Amino acid sequence: MRRRTPPPHAPWGAFPLSELCVLLSLMCAAASLVLWGTARGLWLVAAAGVLGCLAGCEVAYREHFAGYRSHTAPLAGSVAIPLAVGLVFAGMPAIVVLVSGGAAFLAAVPLFERAFRRRAGL
Repeated sequence: MRRRTPPPHAPWGAFPLSELCVLLSLMCAAASLVLWGTARGLWLVAAAGVLGCLAGCEVAYREHFAGYRSHTAPLAGSVAIPLAVGLVFAGMPAIVVLVSGGAAFLAAVPLFERAFRRRAGL
């Protein structure tokens, strides 16, 4: 049977930073629908994606490294995706982007899994 412990607290206390990031992300997404097809609409879609990912990653990192719940695959993706995006912006061919992103993901999985097991006492 799994132990029932409360989720880890945010380092900034009771201030709902992650929730506000999600709310702002939803507002940017809604505004982008109104401005669809314009340059500003594209920037709002990008802002919505980045804010949503930041909020999700913050919660995943906090829970994972507290040993509360494993989020190995999303955290490995949070390593691989910025690398792949950087390679795309650097003008690398698609095969290089895919292989490098996949290799970064596969290299990060055992590291995150080991970190979770150590923190969770498994």
